[in-house]
Amino acid sequence: MSVATLLWQVVSPDFNRLRLGPWNNLSKSLYSISNNKNMQTGNQMSKDNFKFKHTLRVRWKECDVQGIAYYGSYLDFIDVAQAEYFRSLGILTHHPEKRETFDLAAVKVILEYKSPAKIDELIDVFFRVEKIGNSSLDKRSEIYQSGTEELLCSGQLISVNFDSNLGTSRNVPSEIKDIIEKFESTGQEN
Repeated sequence: MSVATLLWQVVSPDFNRLRLGPWNNLSKSLYSISNNKNMQTGNQMSKDNFKFKHTLRVRWKECDVQGIAYYGSYLDFIDVAQAEYFRSLGILTHHPEKRETFDLAAVKVILEYKSPAKIDELIDVFFRVEKIGNSSLDKRSEIYQSGTEELLCSGQLISVNFDSNLGTSRNVPSEIKDIIEKFESTGQEN
């Protein structure tokens, strides 16, 4: 049994699925830690609260030998959806010239795993910007098995607009704020 498979079983909220014998005390401890209200990403949102969705196929390189997506792969799934979110709004986050005014650096990431994604499955990555501060963006993502209500992972991410030349944060440009706020309120891209 791989470590990833073991972890999925250990932190699973469905104790009926656990068949770990001596691991049961550990699983109960991890379960209580995973249910700590200070660590949770919040309640599951309705998919209708998201204006953006990107569908991906889970590839072999993102999985362990049992075909279960490695926990770090979920950050990659969210990163791809984030890039597509901004691309759909005409905000080219990977273009060197555009990064001179808008370049995001992650400062906080919280992921809550619910159920494993498996090799060759399609997953829907829902993504939204919930709040824009002076220099920061608070983002939310939920990953579902495609076409279902099965939540696989939810995440909250905070990024700052980073000036790599000075090594400091900087304000989010007003034109970027306007584009994102318009999309999040209306669902209409530019």
